[in-house]
This record gives sequence, structure tokens and C-alpha cells, in this order.
Amino acid sequence: MGVLGMNDDDDDNALDDDHGDQEHSTHGFPPMEAPSPSFIANTWDNIIVSGDIDESNKQVNKVSERYKVNESSQVKWAIYCSKCEWYLRACKRKRNNIGLWEITIYNGPHTCTSSGIQSDGKMADAKFIERQIHHLVAADHAAKIKLLHAHMLSDWNCDCSYYKIWDAKAESNWQHIWPVISIDGTHLYGRYEGKLLIAMATDANNEVYPLAFAVVESENKDSWKWFLSCIRRYVTNRNLCIISDRHGGIIEAIREDSLWQPPNGHHRFCLRHVASNFNQWYKDKRLKNLIMRAGSCKQVYKFNKIMETITKYNGEPVQLLDELTVQRWTLVHDDGRRYGAMTTNLSECFNGVLKGACSLPITAMVKFIFYKLVHYFEDRRTKTQGELDDGEVFSKYAMDRFKRYRDKASYHRVRMHDNRIGSFEITTHVNPFTANRGNHIHNMKLSEKSGTCGKWHLYKIPCSHVIAACAQMSVDVIQYIDPCYKLSERRACYDRSFMPVSDPRNWQPIEGPITRPNPLMKRRRGRPKSTRIRNEMDGREGDQISRPSCGICREEGHNRRRCPNANHTSKSGGGTN
Repeated sequence: MGVLGMNDDDDDNALDDDHGDQEHSTHGFPPMEAPSPSFIANTWDNIIVSGDIDESNKQVNKVSERYKVNESSQVKWAIYCSKCEWYLRACKRKRNNIGLWEITIYNGPHTCTSSGIQSDGKMADAKFIERQIHHLVAADHAAKIKLLHAHMLSDWNCDCSYYKIWDAKAESNWQHIWPVISIDGTHLYGRYEGKLLIAMATDANNEVYPLAFAVVESENKDSWKWFLSCIRRYVTNRNLCIISDRHGGIIEAIREDSLWQPPNGHHRFCLRHVASNFNQWYKDKRLKNLIMRAGSCKQVYKFNKIMETITKYNGEPVQLLDELTVQRWTLVHDDGRRYGAMTTNLSECFNGVLKGACSLPITAMVKFIFYKLVHYFEDRRTKTQGELDDGEVFSKYAMDRFKRYRDKASYHRVRMHDNRIGSFEITTHVNPFTANRGNHIHNMKLSEKSGTCGKWHLYKIPCSHVIAACAQMSVDVIQYIDPCYKLSERRACYDRSFMPVSDPRNWQPIEGPITRPNPLMKRRRGRPKSTRIRNEMDGREGDQISRPSCGICREEGHNRRRCPNANHTSKSGGGTN
């Protein structure tokens, strides 16, 4: 498939993502061949040819940033240069129902000097600015808005507004978080009914990173669709994995939004909710535990073995699990999208933090969340900077996992198969303390960053087998830890600060219509109806239903009015009959 466009910055970023830091030793592997001169030339036109195709018009849109749009629709796109006769046209082909974009007209390389984007118009949006300043923000996460504005003015002759550059910098900073978000909704208990929708991400230390909040009337398809579209519009267009429960509104909203469909997004289910649903349907904790084990497997043969056990135990749930799509609820078939996150604990734990705030009025709740985030960001920023000052490079979460793997690696037997591509056979030792488990053989290929154990691919941290192979070749294994675990990445996540809120008396008067609360959303008089449907996940495993106890003898099964040890005397003062 032909490529419509890629600039030098995109190519460099791709290399950084794939290989991380290049300062570590990598001898023993063939060097990367340099791309052809035509590929790294300084214009888009040298890598565009008539007949190239792509799955979407995103690359065409990037090309058109420097030119004027002559024709734009869902099936056609044409741009031209106002200074010469240069012209390009692309159409969406429907041959064989594939629907690929193809360049149909192209009259040769563009020779005019690009004059850039002249004004702060809609083409110079935050996404465009982010691509131009990404290398500056990556080099200095504390880069001033004034410096970024000067860069846009000098390179693009674009006098961008302060707020556009601010949003673009925030978008660039968000690239330092794991590409995984967890979404959930919680009830409001104040004067007004409604739901609080939240989206949480994860930083380099596997800790919660608050991402987005919204107050809606209820959890349905429309509210979730609006919330997810706001994340795409105001937060990021990055390729994301989104983890949620199996709420019908979430499933429908993601199904109807192409921005959350592959390759732009990947929807995954919370394994705990999936297992809980089956426990609710079949009232069988053994089945629930088997589903949890199957979903958490890291190797295909183990997953297949547990699924065979479930089939023998009860074949009906297997058909329902197949309908869920195996990629959505299992770790082994996830293709590394989850980074090991199997539940929505990220969003649910923050729900606990906001439990008291959900009973406040809307304005007070927003204020509570705002100041909670101010404190949270400042605390994480200070702690991360302290760790960097102490000389730490990677987060504690990553290093703790790496050290556990390193301790196990010393017992592995390594057999090299091909030094050129880093192909190894690793045999694990027999552990007498775990019923003689072990003596497994795993194949590792360092050049492809792959292995049969699955842990390296799933967690992006070298497993014990990789560490043993690198020790055999005297290769620095630290280079294989994903850059997302670096403390510098974590600091960049919390680099953006919140602006203080001024006194309301200094606010500018509101122009336009004033929005007022919907009176129909007010709670009615009387005791509020419980809106939370409790299930077995709300209690700990093994908890027993409490039985009434007697206030006199303290025994269960009766109360003090029916206690056999009570002194039942007549209150009328009469004698016996």
C-alpha cells in the first residue's frame, strides 16, 4: 500500500517509539539501514505519487495544511497552490467495497516556497500546532508559551492565539501517558439527579491520572457519545485503548463513533465486570473464578486449557463468551493494548475519592474536584522531581517488576540460536516449592521484541527470559524498558499547572443566553429512591449476610422482645390470673 505522506518529524517519532533511547549498547544486532534520500527530502511532494492509496484521508489532510482547499467532501479532496499551477486531487474508491483513498491527479513536485499559514484561522488548530511544536516540548517540558509562539511565527508566519498554543502544548504533554483510559459513571446524590462521568489514565508509576469529568442527566448512548467526542476534541486524537464495563450506552456510543473504532481506538471490557455478569446469571462462583483465570492468562495454551475446563464444567457460558469477542475480555489476545490493565479500577478508585463530593451542589462539586486535582498534580510533580534529583531514571513500579524478573533470570538456562537477530531458547528451572513447576521452554527474539511467555509484549517491561538472554550477549537490557515508564515522562504528565480562579466579582459579564438548571432534574420530596444496583462486587468475597442479634443475650436468630432470657412482666401492674 502506498503512503500518502510522512514528514521527518513523524519518522523520528516512530523510531523513538520503537527503539527508545539509543544511548545503550545494542551490539550483536544488524544496524538499521538509512532511508533513501528521496524519503527524507524536505518536501511532501517527493514522497507523493499518483496512484498512492491509504485507508483514510488523514494524510491528505496533513498535506493540505500548506495549501488551499479547492474541493472537500466525504469522497473527494482537492488542493492547489495560489502562486503556481500545482494541483493535487484524491478520491475515495469503492472498488470491491474497500473504500480506500487514492490520488487521482498530481502534476508533479511543488517548486514554490511555502508561505505558511498566514493567520490564526481554523487550519492552524491545536492539532496542527502540536505537530509543529512537539519536538520543542519533548526537549523541554517547561517550554514557555512565548517561545512556542515565536517558533510558530518564525517558521509558519502564523500569529497563533495564546490559548491555541496552550491547548497544543497540553496535547503534546498527554503523549507521555500510557495509551489506555478507563471510563465509568457514578451517581449524584445532591439536590439534582444526574451522573458524573469520568475518564482516568495511568502515569509511568501505574498511578491514576485524572483526565476528564462531565455531569450528565443519565448514562445512555447520547451522553456517552458526547463525552467520548469531547475527549477526542479537547484532550487527544491519539490511538487509545478504552476499558469500560459492558454498559449498553457505552457499547452503542463506541460502535457509532468511527474515532473510537480500529485503528483509532480499541474497546476492551473490564474482566471483573464480565466475570460478575456471569456469576449473576449462573449463580456459580466456580464459573466466575474460571473466567477470571482465563481472562488473565498470558499464554495461549493456558487460555485454551482453561476454556476446555469451562466447556466440560458448563458449555453454555462458552457460547456467550464467544459472542463478546475474545480480544475484548482476555489479556492473551489483547495484542498488548491494555498494558496489563484488566479492570476499571482506575476510574472506580477515583469514584471513591469523589464519594463525598457527589452529594454536593453542582457548583460546589466542580470546585471540590478542581482543588482536589490542583493538590494531586502538585504532589505528584514534587515527588517525581525529587526522584529525578536522586538520580532515578524509571518509575518505582517499573523497577520493582524489573527486579523481580531479574531475580528469576539467574536460574534460567540460555541457549543461543541466532546471534544476528537475537534468537534464544530459554529453559526455566524446576521450583520444588511450587509442586515442581517449571522446566518450561520459551523462545525469545530480541530484534522483534517478542517472546512466547507473553509478558514482555503485554507489560512493555523485559521479562526474566529477556534479561537472561541479554546477559548471555552482554547487552544492556535497560534499553528494552518502554519509555513510558521513565520518570521524565511522568514529570511531563504533571508539568501543566492549573490557573488560579479569581474572585467572582472580577469576572467578565456573561454575553448571550444564560443557562439555567432543568427543574425536572430536581429530586422529589421524601426519601430518595436508591439508584445504585448492588451486586456481589460491592462486598468482599466470603462476606456473610448479617442476622439480627438479641440485645439481651447477644445471640443471633431473635431480638430482645422474643428473648427467652428476658424478664417479661406485666406493665399494667395486675396480678396473675
